[in-house]
Amino acid sequence: MGLGFADDEDCMYGHWLMHSKDCLDMLYCEHCEECYECIYCRNCNNTFFSQYCQNVRDSLICFECKSCENCIGCVQLQHKKYHILNKEVSKDEFEKTKNEILSSPKKFQEMLELSVKLKQTVPHRYSFQLNCQNCVGDDLYDSKNSYFCFNCREIEDCKYMYDLGSNKDSMDCYEHGWLVPSELNYEAHAGMAGYHLLFCNICADSRDLIYCDLCFNNSRNNFGCVGLKKKEYCILNKQYTKEGYEELVTKIIEHMKMTGEWGEFFPSSMSLFGYNETAAQEYFSLTKNEAIKNGFKWQDEDFSMKYDGPFYEPKDILEYLNNEQERQKLLSGILKCFVSGKPF
Repeated sequence: MGLGFADDEDCMYGHWLMHSKDCLDMLYCEHCEECYECIYCRNCNNTFFSQYCQNVRDSLICFECKSCENCIGCVQLQHKKYHILNKEVSKDEFEKTKNEILSSPKKFQEMLELSVKLKQTVPHRYSFQLNCQNCVGDDLYDSKNSYFCFNCREIEDCKYMYDLGSNKDSMDCYEHGWLVPSELNYEAHAGMAGYHLLFCNICADSRDLIYCDLCFNNSRNNFGCVGLKKKEYCILNKQYTKEGYEELVTKIIEHMKMTGEWGEFFPSSMSLFGYNETAAQEYFSLTKNEAIKNGFKWQDEDFSMKYDGPFYEPKDILEYLNNEQERQKLLSGILKCFVSGKPF
């Protein structure tokens, strides 16, 4: 269960977890095994509550550590073992501290606070880049000549990209190239793979598509189509000859230029959802009047699930370690979000 999974095994509750096994509650991690609550970690094993770590194993609450093992609360260490808060300790002392932290929520919270204080005493890089050249952005791996890109891997000569795999010569795209290398895409959304996709939504394994939605399986040279597979020279899902297609597409584009429609992604007026129902409201919060003024829809009716009965508010996960009764309550109860008050 999660979003952005690829080649994973026995994993739950994560976002963009790649090539990993036996992991839980992970965010933007790759090639990890037996890890829990890690963020932006790579090639880690049996590591918990850590961020921006590489090649780390058997560790807790670490930040920007590399090639380390058996570390707790450490920050920016490299090639170290048996360290607590960046200080070397004996194996026995390490095991004792580790057991105390894992068995006591209070001890865990104390170590977390000490690690945060330690993190505030060291300089921090302005962005996280690994094997990159001439790039501006954050969380970039193996990339070159790319500007204002974030959470991307193996991109080159790109601009304004987010959550991208292998991509070249593309701009204003989201979630492309994770399955197959992509190239020459512009304002394409969540296609995963494609060549020369312009203003497309969720199109994959296709090429030379314009204003298409959900087109797959080697679809090519289509304009304004929805849900096609292995189709070519179609306009609004209607089949044309190559000559007829090229002639009509030229006329459509000229008309769209005159109306000001050409060159932009699908307009918000086509959305089936109100602005307050989308993730946009979480990142760029607007009032109802502001949303309507900008041309967005607004959803006034509450479609959330109605439940009349007892709720169970989840506790910190450490409180379940040695409490079977509380675990059973968690498994049998209706979980309620403590922020919204609504059931999950």
